[in-house]
Amino acid sequence: MIIDVHNHFAVPEYINLLLGRTGFPSMERQGDGYLIHVSPMDTYVLPDGMFRLDTRMEEMERSNVDHHVMSIIVPAGEVAGDRSLNIELAKAANEGLARVQRDTPGRFTTMATLPLLDGDESVRELDRAVNELGLRSVMITSNVAGKALDSEDLWPVYARAEQLGVPVMIHPSWPVMAEHLEGWTMPVNLGFLFDSTAAMMRIILSGVMERFPDLTFILCHLGSTIPYVIGRLNRTGGPRSGNWGNNDKAPFEYFKRVYIDTVSRHRPAIVMARETMGSEKLLFGTDYPYGTIDPMIADVMENDFSVPDQEAIMSKNAIRLFDLET
Repeated sequence: MIIDVHNHFAVPEYINLLLGRTGFPSMERQGDGYLIHVSPMDTYVLPDGMFRLDTRMEEMERSNVDHHVMSIIVPAGEVAGDRSLNIELAKAANEGLARVQRDTPGRFTTMATLPLLDGDESVRELDRAVNELGLRSVMITSNVAGKALDSEDLWPVYARAEQLGVPVMIHPSWPVMAEHLEGWTMPVNLGFLFDSTAAMMRIILSGVMERFPDLTFILCHLGSTIPYVIGRLNRTGGPRSGNWGNNDKAPFEYFKRVYIDTVSRHRPAIVMARETMGSEKLLFGTDYPYGTIDPMIADVMENDFSVPDQEAIMSKNAIRLFDLET
């Protein structure tokens, strides 16, 4: 069985709110598809699988993918510092994703998104998404128009997610250091990983994971850079000794609680992540439709992993984490 936990979709409710806007983010029609304007440095055509459910299901069938844990397109609405738009887009996304989940039982489980510019509204929308719409997890972006994820007004969001028992996936958004990475798609290829690494470390060092010990996080793109620099992050000695923030334990003691997906396209990195985190913390992902499904499957299945490790990564960990019926 194959369950893909990292993939994105743009529901019509969400697209319609971005169509015709000026500035960023916005969308415009292009033939039978759409062009999205994320920032002055990032405009691209939406792949068909991003907005055509039939295309997505055909490609899943071709690649023997049984189930998608689906999240909304990123980056998009969270790049604008517009509280009202942030709220509108979150509500539209959640209603559209709930509809997909309801209309395709057994094929899609969907993740809520939250209007994180407003902490109180985020708590209300999380409650609505889980208790009324039936969503089973939530995706948050590594920053929201520059706002950091350890902001005090977001701690009630983490408290409520812990109470509801829903996993929280951190996905990169347009990086706050983008102006230093202009050109050669570096904001996406490098900046995304830097931004989500910083977001996860701010959550750890601020004490969020200490305060909420039953809160579960997923960090996209093979844990960003954290598994590979954790020795440096754990340092306590020397003239530049680290400080563990509001915690008594080293950062890795908290990061061990985090799940990571297999989106990397570098097999040795996947092996290293498995050795660092254990196979029980890896979840299969493709980043579809930005990523191609079959090579992502091969990156796990053609690595030198045991059959139990392969089964855990490809499906069993996700079944347990998202409480999926099989």
